Amino acid sequence: AGVNLVPGTVTADGLDTEFGPIVGTVAEDCRPGDHAVAVFSPIAVAVYGEQPHGSPRNGFRVTVTDLEARGATVMVRAAGSGLAAEVTAAAVADLALEPGVDVWFVVKATEVAVHRST
Repeated sequence: AGVNLVPGTVTADGLDTEFGPIVGTVAEDCRPGDHAVAVFSPIAVAVYGEQPHGSPRNGFRVTVTDLEARGATVMVRAAGSGLAAEVTAAAVADLALEPGVDVWFVVKATEVAVHRST
């Protein structure tokens, strides 16, 4: 569908997932304990070589499995998580991204929507 979907259990400010807590905007019909998914675009994912510090609330340590050129951008896929980031070709070169490299995928909480799953 072109989005990142991370399943988990609703908390007061986001979702508890296998990757750890994800902070985002929780839909009004979600209650703590409900099964839900965190949804965010690959374009909203920044990639860092080292663990970043700052305002983004969501960070995931991942291993790159695949790089897929998409015109001016490159889709960077992570092993075992289904997560993807869409970055520029220049970012791929600057970070020396290739399969097997460990990086951090980082997403601002404002870019994450939590929706109840059925």
